[in-house]
Amino acid sequence: MPIRSRKWMWVTLLLTLVLGMSLGVMLNELVLGGEQSGRSSRAQDGDRKDRSARFKAWLEKELDLSSEQMANIENVLGAYNEKSREIWSQSQDAYRNLRMEFRQEVRAFLNSEQQKRFDEMMAEHDKRRQKDNHDKKER
Repeated sequence: MPIRSRKWMWVTLLLTLVLGMSLGVMLNELVLGGEQSGRSSRAQDGDRKDRSARFKAWLEKELDLSSEQMANIENVLGAYNEKSREIWSQSQDAYRNLRMEFRQEVRAFLNSEQQKRFDEMMAEHDKRRQKDNHDKKER
């Protein structure tokens, strides 16, 4: 496959990814009113703790666990929760890097005037996104 075709394939794939995610966010806001995505990180942490407590209670009830077994399971859950937070953080960084790569690829197709406007548009978008994220954390 020629390099140019491969490049267009990746640009098309990334555009599809970004458009799909954008459409999903818009539909969430329109259909669900953003109620799921508007929860604060504190509420999500509370949900995580509630889920963890329900899971432990379920295991204890269904498996008739001893206190020693429960303590061991709680240790394992704590370790895996920490690992999952780490993976989530890494995936956010990876997504941020992907978004920047996408923007650089798009910029390459634009003339200098379009690049300037594109940069302004992306700065406005980032500012709005940062504000939305800040507002969500305060709820």
